[in-house]
Amino acid sequence: MGRKLTPVVVRLRVEKQMGQQLQGYYLASPEMQQCTGQKNASLPICRSLNAATEDWNEQEQQRTGDKIKRFALQQGLRDISEEVDAAYGLYRIEAREGFKPGKQYDIEYHDGARRLQLALRMESLPLSLNQPAPFAIHPQGAPGREILPMASNDGSCGRRIKVATQPLRLVLPPSYEPHASLLLYFMQQKLQQADQQHMAAAGQFTPFHYWPALCTSIAYGGSFHGEGRELAIGDCQSPAPRQVKAFAGVLEVEDRLHETTLLPISFPAAKLGQCPKMKDDINLRYFVPAMFR
Repeated sequence: MGRKLTPVVVRLRVEKQMGQQLQGYYLASPEMQQCTGQKNASLPICRSLNAATEDWNEQEQQRTGDKIKRFALQQGLRDISEEVDAAYGLYRIEAREGFKPGKQYDIEYHDGARRLQLALRMESLPLSLNQPAPFAIHPQGAPGREILPMASNDGSCGRRIKVATQPLRLVLPPSYEPHASLLLYFMQQKLQQADQQHMAAAGQFTPFHYWPALCTSIAYGGSFHGEGRELAIGDCQSPAPRQVKAFAGVLEVEDRLHETTLLPISFPAAKLGQCPKMKDDINLRYFVPAMFR
C-alpha cells in the first residue's frame, strides 16, 4: 500500500536562461475592440494601433516593441506581461519528499471534469548530474545541397525547395545516455550575414528548427528528426556561415539547461547550375519558425 506525497510546483525559467526576452502583453481597452475589422480603420485609435504594429519583419522587431510600449503608455493600458508569463510558463510538479530510485509513483491531475493519470517509474540508478563530460554539438556528415520540403507562408502547408544543409547531432555525456528519451534540447544559431532562408537578423543568436510543413507538429524541446538530431539550412546559392549552440537537460530533475560550446558552420560554394531559381523566386518566402510549444 503506497502513501500520499505532498506535491510542490517548481517554476523553470529556461527561456530566460536561453536569452529570450519576456513578451510584452497589454490589456486592450474597450475602444480598441472597434479595430478588429477594417470598417473602423480610419478611427484615430485604430490608425495609431496600426502604425505601432506595421513592422513585422525580424529586423524591425525591437523598434516595433518600443512603439507598442509607447502606444500602451499613451492609452493607459495595463501591462499584464507578468500575469501571462505566470499562466503560460514552464513548471515541474514534484514530490516535496523527493523521488526515490527504483520506486513507482502514480500521479493524478484534476482540472474540473478532466482527470489525468500517469505512472512515473524511477530508474534503479539515479541520474548523476555532476559529470565532467559536457554536452556538445557535432556535425553528422558533410554539408551539401538537398531538395527538401519546407514550411512556407504562401498559404500552402509546404513546398519543396533546394537548400544548403548541414546535419547536426547533440552529443550527450555518458551519464545522460540512459535517459535520452527524457532529454529536452533547443538549438540556436548566429548568422554572420543575411540569408534568404532566415528572417532573423545576422549577428545575434536565435532559435532554429528544420520544419518541413506548417502541418507538421514538433514536440517542445525536440526536433523533427528526433534523438538529438537537427538540420541547419541556408540559401542554396549564398548560405550564411554561422555559429550554432544548444541548450539541453532533463528538466524532470534539473532546474537549468546545459549550454554547449559554439560550433562554427560553413557551406561550400554552390556549383554552376546547382541552385536553379524558382519561377516565383521574388515573391515566395520560406521560413523556419523559431520555437514550438
